[in-house]
Amino acid sequence: MSSKQRSLFFVDNLIAITVFTLLTVFSASAIATAPVTYHRYNMTPEEVVERIKPIGKVNLRDPSSAQKKDQETLGNLSHGEKVVRDYCIRCHTAGLMRSPRLGEAKDWAPRLKKGLFTLHDNAIYGINKMPARGGRKALSDADIEAAVNHMLLLVK
Repeated sequence: MSSKQRSLFFVDNLIAITVFTLLTVFSASAIATAPVTYHRYNMTPEEVVERIKPIGKVNLRDPSSAQKKDQETLGNLSHGEKVVRDYCIRCHTAGLMRSPRLGEAKDWAPRLKKGLFTLHDNAIYGINKMPARGGRKALSDADIEAAVNHMLLLVK
């Protein structure tokens, strides 16, 4: 490399380094002198407290009294209501796999047109994506019929 080439190489690099240094210094000074905003929203302290307050409260009570009350509630449920609460509610509350939702007359109307016997039969033997007996082989025909009857009572 000749001395002229070395000198051009040095000048070119010196210019690049100088430009980079100037950009860095100006950027740093612009960031340092920028106004600092600590609050994104202009909220009063009362508004902040209202915004972050808890949405619920924990109710601590004697666990034995809670179990006793739950047992009393379970004792007052009809047989069909118990079956629905224990097994059917998972799908029929959310309408999973197009199942008729509890208490929704428009979901049950086309099924009711086919008759109560067909409803019981479909629940016992399964239909579409609903498995026979809701996937619970231990449930008897009477259990299934009671559950269907209870779900129909919720519609009326």
